[in-house]
Amino acid sequence: MDDELKAIQDDLDNVLERLGKYLNRGQYGFLYPSPRRRTYEYKPTAPYSPAAWILDGPYTSPREDAARVIFQYACAHQRKKSIHYTNMAQAIFDVSCIRGKREQRTKELTEKHGEDLGHLLAAMDSMANHRLHPLETRHIQLLGFAADAYLRKEVEYFGQNFELQLNSKREVDRKASQRRLAVLTVFNKHRHDPGRYPIGEALFELAGEPFGMSASVVKRAYYAPGMQQELVRLGTKMDELETLHPSGAGNAGLNRGEEVTGE
Repeated sequence: MDDELKAIQDDLDNVLERLGKYLNRGQYGFLYPSPRRRTYEYKPTAPYSPAAWILDGPYTSPREDAARVIFQYACAHQRKKSIHYTNMAQAIFDVSCIRGKREQRTKELTEKHGEDLGHLLAAMDSMANHRLHPLETRHIQLLGFAADAYLRKEVEYFGQNFELQLNSKREVDRKASQRRLAVLTVFNKHRHDPGRYPIGEALFELAGEPFGMSASVVKRAYYAPGMQQELVRLGTKMDELETLHPSGAGNAGLNRGEEVTGE
């Protein structure tokens, strides 16, 4: 290792240690203290039982917590359409909130589905709702275990070793993503030119045309329970983005359709 890289490594180690100690003072309640370990019941009689080590909650350290905060801070600075942090405290707060939401969601899912399946579903939920934040160590372990079993053809489908059930064909909504994109088309066109594109049948018809949807289908999706609240949240985010990046956030909502599902 050359002298320059060694100096960078020393600086990085120093930053991780200092930030870790700062976080470990306990003023950020959702950042896990260190060490942290949870042990879940192992069920050797289950039809598809995960390995025992999977059911042990991981240790987290101040260094790992610090690395998560740095990742959050760095990624926001490199993504043009993400909120640009003005100080490290904002990144710490976001990490704290995300981990708190994950913890609450894990609790809900394990209470409903049991330890094994509940934790796998929590890992999948974290991937779906917090795409830009690293998964927890236990999430990576669980998803990796499920993937390995599938690739080795030990199970028929992903998650079977955790007793994950296939979605019924009658319940599968294959056009959900297209309806969401149509709703975003309505949202974007009205937002950027409300005079030309007022909310109404003509706009619903225009938005649905590329997807072969009628105006009534798009209208129902636009006014579906919870959608208006999600669009308000999206509008607030876009206001923030356009303030920070006035030339680059024009089509943020349409390009980032996942925002409608919220976190």
